[in-house]
Amino acid sequence: MIGGALADDLRELAAAVFVMGVASGAVDVAMNANAVVVERRAGRPIMSGIHGAWSAALLCTSVVAAAAAALDLSPAQHFGAIALAVAVGSVPLLHGLLDDRGQMVSAEAPREGTRTPWSAVLPLGVIGFCSFFGEGSAHDWSAVYLRDGLGTTPAVAVLPFTGFAIGMTASRLLADRLVIRFGAVTVARVGGLAAAAGLGFGLVVPAPAASILGFTLFGAGLAPVVPLVFSRGGNVGGGAPALGWVVTISYVGGMLGPAVIGLAAGAVGLRLALSVVILLALVIAALARWVGAGPIGPINDLPVEWPG
Repeated sequence: MIGGALADDLRELAAAVFVMGVASGAVDVAMNANAVVVERRAGRPIMSGIHGAWSAALLCTSVVAAAAAALDLSPAQHFGAIALAVAVGSVPLLHGLLDDRGQMVSAEAPREGTRTPWSAVLPLGVIGFCSFFGEGSAHDWSAVYLRDGLGTTPAVAVLPFTGFAIGMTASRLLADRLVIRFGAVTVARVGGLAAAAGLGFGLVVPAPAASILGFTLFGAGLAPVVPLVFSRGGNVGGGAPALGWVVTISYVGGMLGPAVIGLAAGAVGLRLALSVVILLALVIAALARWVGAGPIGPINDLPVEWPG
């Protein structure tokens, strides 16, 4: 993080971002693997709530970034303060992690079976890819769409992303209870359909208020998808490597999404380019059945009674 702020040229910046990406990816897989074990022990869905903390932090980050800009802090000062806060805050939390060595084995497979079950990993990876593709596109292009496509001021242009983040945070904090009541498959399917409908509304109606509402619904619809995918990925057999592949394929969508939308926008316009994201949300709905099992047994389209 600090290395990027101190970089003097593009080569140094690329190297710093690469190192940060490798470290972030490793931590991401480890955190989700630990969360899978915690969810198994809890005996009920909690993954969406865990990811909801990340979404809440995203909102806090936007506030901190705005404050740093208002105070005219340099990137080194801004990133340095954040790095210090993260380091100091993380140390006591690390002691609360479970000792999950040897426990990242599927509840559905023999413990000696460690081969990656690609027949399950690939569909889950595709669902995650579609979700992250949409998230990345919303992060990078929602403000541009309002500013350039609808001619709003910069202050208004940031509101779709704010709505997206609020919708995602609120939805993730509610999603675990929805999974208990309706099942993971139904939540993922309805989420994909809601995301497609929300973004479609925001693009079809050429008004800032409609776009803000559309991106908010888009975030709320996508919110439960990745937690369900990661939870399922940790329970399909193959242990942590299987989850690692699901996470990796998913994050490719986050990397490609903004770039693909940008290239497409140059050829057909941003509104039509963003329509690709609607199609990917419908792919999520079509593949939703692949998230249909949980940490202690099947979670399908029927309501599930979890203990406790």
